[in-house]
Amino acid sequence: MLILSQYYHLCLIIAGSSFIGLIAGILGTFVYLRKQSLLGDTVSHAALPGIVLALILTSNTSPTILLCGGALSGALGILFSEIIKRVCKLHSDTILGIILSVFFGMGLVLISILQKYPRADQAVLNKFLFGNISILLLSDLFPIIVIGSFVFIGITLFWKELKMYSFDPEFSSTIPYGASYTNYLFLILLLMVISICLQCVGVILMSSLLIAPAVSARQWTIHVKTMMIVAAIFGSSAATLGTLVSNQIQTPTGPTIVIILSILVAISLLFAPRRGILTPFIKNYFKRERLP
Repeated sequence: MLILSQYYHLCLIIAGSSFIGLIAGILGTFVYLRKQSLLGDTVSHAALPGIVLALILTSNTSPTILLCGGALSGALGILFSEIIKRVCKLHSDTILGIILSVFFGMGLVLISILQKYPRADQAVLNKFLFGNISILLLSDLFPIIVIGSFVFIGITLFWKELKMYSFDPEFSSTIPYGASYTNYLFLILLLMVISICLQCVGVILMSSLLIAPAVSARQWTIHVKTMMIVAAIFGSSAATLGTLVSNQIQTPTGPTIVIILSILVAISLLFAPRRGILTPFIKNYFKRERLP
């Protein structure tokens, strides 16, 4: 019975991590195309104070409750960034950097305050900082599937709008409510994806799960749909493999997944058929070998 229970829990974790990697790879394609990799990092870091506050106020270590607090805090970070963008003439990267540092600093201050009190539930915060999906339960898998499915449906329904805004935001702004509507839709989808991905790779390494699969996929294709499919496969495979490896050697899930993604990015950059750095040298070598 113990073996069956361990096997069941492992299958549950693999299902959750693979689905999270799949959704992150799909939405990460648009993050990469829009050149807004810092946005995902900002939202994930902005979620930290919400997670800590949810733990302080509820004394509940359920990932669903903590992630709800993180989602509210992340939404607040997005709201502040949009307000600052409208009021001040600052570059978007500058605004995102300010929001990232302020919210992450608030989260660290709250953690330090929490550590002054002898509470046994403080250890759960490390799992959201560095990622550890081994705490996933069946009750936590359901909201992940629901939110991920909603994100997939949203991308499918608004595929043309998202693609247009990613490649030509100026033309998208000529359509009534086009640019602003699409931007807010994208931010909502990004917030939802980050809220379900935090327990897999953590706050600090969240941007890697979004960007790395898209970067790898871009080296293998020039078509957006194909890139999204390949990014989804890469993200799901890396998350699954990273979860298995971390479970086997007892390491944090997030860093393990990021290491695998880094290896995948390196292989793609070096050996992709059209854009690989070493591909021309390899092709020339085989051409010389075929010469009489």
